[in-house]
Amino acid sequence: MTPAPLTLQAALAQALADALPADQIWEHALVSYELDEEMPASHGPDSSYLAFYLVRAAGNVLVMEDLTLPLGLDNLFQDLHRAMSAAEPTGGWGTAELTLAADGRYRFSFDYGPPKRLNGIHDEESYDRFRADRYLAEYAGGRA
Repeated sequence: MTPAPLTLQAALAQALADALPADQIWEHALVSYELDEEMPASHGPDSSYLAFYLVRAAGNVLVMEDLTLPLGLDNLFQDLHRAMSAAEPTGGWGTAELTLAADGRYRFSFDYGPPKRLNGIHDEESYDRFRADRYLAEYAGGRA
């Protein structure tokens, strides 16, 4: 039996914290995860993600570092999708976004439309806002 969505969300936040490098003091992490069960894939649903974390470098400069998700985290996103799809009469989300603060606070947001990056759409919402210069400026301004 698949755990409840809120249990899976807490597990995802903890798994993301565990996946971050232990030798760096990070202050913010983000995963934008897309899943499309309609796309043909021999291994199951097709998925894509953007993941990064923010650290303070020399001179207190904020730096964005890419993050590769471990398989367990990928599986948890797929479990969350299944759990939420079962409870949602209109179907599951196409994009889930998880933000995690160093103090353990986390937030999820969901888009129930088709996943854009998986469908070749790299626009403001699905890609551009995650560019380092843009995201760092928004984060510094309290908007990310």
